[in-house]
Amino acid sequence: MRKNTKYHYQNYTLVKNPDQYGLVQPKINEPLKRKFDQVFNQLKGKKRTIRSTTGNLNVRSVIDFEISKRNDRVFDREIKSKGGTVILLVDGSGSMRYHNRMNHTRDLVATLYKSLEGVNKVHFKVIMYLGSFYKKDQHLAVVEIDRLEDCNKLVEDSIDGFGSTPTASAMDYCTKLLNRIQGQKLVICITDGQPALYDTTTRNYPVSESKSQQVDQATEAFLEGENNKIRPFGIGVNVGGEGMKKMFRRSFVEVKNIEQIENLIARRLTEFVKTLKI
Repeated sequence: MRKNTKYHYQNYTLVKNPDQYGLVQPKINEPLKRKFDQVFNQLKGKKRTIRSTTGNLNVRSVIDFEISKRNDRVFDREIKSKGGTVILLVDGSGSMRYHNRMNHTRDLVATLYKSLEGVNKVHFKVIMYLGSFYKKDQHLAVVEIDRLEDCNKLVEDSIDGFGSTPTASAMDYCTKLLNRIQGQKLVICITDGQPALYDTTTRNYPVSESKSQQVDQATEAFLEGENNKIRPFGIGVNVGGEGMKKMFRRSFVEVKNIEQIENLIARRLTEFVKTLKI
């Protein structure tokens, strides 16, 4: 049972064409693409098989059995992948413009989509999230990206009147979305700040919503995701502290600069792909 449901978005806006849309074009990072290709190549092309007592007869296995009399698994059986969904949850607040954080994230996303071409076992989706500055309700704005051609929608602080960091509401949005999907599920959250909601007039934290309360709400949202068989993983860019560790529990890593997220995401995706093999 939830202790606090205030973070659940009552209103949200699905933004199709954010401000500044199309002004910045993503670039494919070729060295990074080769790294991602290594992750996904095992899901492309040839069918994966194991030796079995049923399936298609393997002549070489029959010969080996006749010689050794040790292994009667002389058939090949295809291993069918369960398939899975990965959501990259991207903080779209204004601070993501600093130190090329959003520019680098945009290129990483485009490179990942390029590497996933021909892979039908993994559905990849990007959700950029922002919160309202001036609305009385805790309004959530999201930009959904499902293909390479739409990566130029990843622009920080790109929706008028929005720019805070409602991480709890964003994770709640992801959970509701993923509850309709079968298979393995992973949410990777990239953020450069603590969860933040602002007062409608002063643009300060509301009295009733302290920073610690917002961390508690985000922690609850990620825990609810885990209870719905969603694996959350958090990356804090130059932001750490006990609050972030509490939100993501053991699945959190802090980096000093945005470039360090490449290896982290590649490793996490490698682990995720392994869960799709059986």
